[in-house]
Amino acid sequence: MAKRLISNQANLKQKRRFIFLFIGTYLLFISILSVLYFFVYQDVIFLETVLLLMLIGLSIALIWARQAMIPIQMYLHYYRMIDEDLPPFQIQTPIQSKGFQDNLTKYKFQFAFESDAFRIYVRQDDKLPWVVRTQASLIFVVIAKDQTLSITDELLEQAIIKVKTSIKTKKEIQNELTLIFYQTKQMNANLKEKMHQIINFALQNRAIITIPCLQVDEQNMYALRPKKLFPNKFYYVAIKLLYYLTDANEML
Repeated sequence: MAKRLISNQANLKQKRRFIFLFIGTYLLFISILSVLYFFVYQDVIFLETVLLLMLIGLSIALIWARQAMIPIQMYLHYYRMIDEDLPPFQIQTPIQSKGFQDNLTKYKFQFAFESDAFRIYVRQDDKLPWVVRTQASLIFVVIAKDQTLSITDELLEQAIIKVKTSIKTKKEIQNELTLIFYQTKQMNANLKEKMHQIINFALQNRAIITIPCLQVDEQNMYALRPKKLFPNKFYYVAIKLLYYLTDANEML
């Protein structure tokens, strides 16, 4: 596992270096052509045409580089959080307590769906708290009754779709943030790896974030999170909300 993560990080960093080197070399070549055209060969039509084509090519290259960097950066943030390996944090309000239900109400979550495997609460925001420049969002809290529940479980996805279609919204929903809570008496390597199976997609002001959270006994909670630098503002909101719902001893 560790060797695979290190290898993946190295490959991603190599791709990122290639993109920077390519764009840097391209800009240097354009700069040289510009100096030659404006200060040495001002009457050479061929050089003017080449420079124009290079500038058009630069715009295409920048668009390509931006699109290529998005998944690279997302994965590098993910691997960095795994490398930082923050331990479980202490909580004062376990998910099975009345206090947790009170916190759901306090932070404007409403009961939305229940099955034998999970229970869903939802909250709607026109703008997400604690951050700027966000649009209409839904935040889900899922309490897993079946501890083998996957974050990509088909029945869970269908239930969330059903909840979304039942909600009347004035604005189009742009972001979906989900916290899925599991319980265990003792954490092991397999459970920890399962908690690393997050969904972390954010592009401009749109995002789909799903973070599995593991309550260990009744005093600790584990979730994949960074020391300081968050992958994006949406991940920050989800983790901060996790802290508030569980009355964590550490806060952002």
